[in-house]
Amino acid sequence: MASGSYRYESGQPWGRILVVTSGLNQGFDIVRTERLVRNSPARNTADVRIEKTLRLGSGPARVGLFADIFNVTNAGVPRGYVQQSGSRFGLPVGWIEPRTLSAGTRLIF
Repeated sequence: MASGSYRYESGQPWGRILVVTSGLNQGFDIVRTERLVRNSPARNTADVRIEKTLRLGSGPARVGLFADIFNVTNAGVPRGYVQQSGSRFGLPVGWIEPRTLSAGTRLIF
């Protein structure tokens, strides 16, 4: 048996921010210095599951073997961007998980 799923997420808007702290140790404020003028790229991910069930002997016992492959196309899309003004502005904060394989067995009795 094989199955799959596909997920599309549109890019999220983002823009530059400025963090302003008061001199009285009363915390900070975030000021948006520009409208949400940028969009992160859209995210297209596909996942696949393959499964096979085998009978053990003549009784009702069976064993199932399965494998899940996540992010089949290994799409490299940033999770977000540094929005605070400074030398790191616009750099990716992180990336979605790379292609991943998860495999296992199941005993049915």
